[in-house]
Amino acid sequence: MPQLLDNAQQEAISQILLGFIYFVFPVGVGLSVFLHDKCVQQRSAILNKQIEILEQVWKQTPQD
Repeated sequence: MPQLLDNAQQEAISQILLGFIYFVFPVGVGLSVFLHDKCVQQRSAILNKQIEILEQVWKQTPQD
């Protein structure tokens, strides 16, 4: 079976893939952590606002 790529081409491709993995993986992890934290902060702010509104409604309702 003939070899499709010689050793130099295989090594060049493997170096490109390793560089890609070493760069993209940490950036992707960092970006996903940042976006997750941002999402959690937004959800927390919405929840706090809803709690505030419910407390105001509860204070306005006559308690018998």
